[in-house]
Amino acid sequence: MQQFEKTMARILLLNGGLTLLVVLGIIGPPQQINEFGILLAAALLGILSAVLALRGRVIGWWGALVYYGLQLFSYYPMEEGGLQFAVKAGVSYSLDFHLSHGIFLVNLIALAFIATTAVILRRRFKQAGAAPNTAAGK
Repeated sequence: MQQFEKTMARILLLNGGLTLLVVLGIIGPPQQINEFGILLAAALLGILSAVLALRGRVIGWWGALVYYGLQLFSYYPMEEGGLQFAVKAGVSYSLDFHLSHGIFLVNLIALAFIATTAVILRRRFKQAGAAPNTAAGK
């Protein structure tokens, strides 16, 4: 496995670990009960994806896409009780759009990690396509 992929998998493990620390209340503000399940699932997905990626499994990188994809967009309505969506797992630096009905955020760090993960997956698929077929009988 290339050093770049190992580094990215370790960053994913760190992000998943940070998310787990937030869920457990060790760092960050206490989480609301309706956010607990989503954040716990995201933390476990990040950690499991990182372990699989460190072991060279492509499915780990697909899990990383989902993990970072959950964090990509957030929406906070202006009205109390409106539909809100936000998964704040790991580190966030966002571009905010103030709309008449709410605030829409794009997490730039998650976007960068999605792009990096997509490059890793593309390179993996190119390598798999270029590898000779070594199956018996072919």
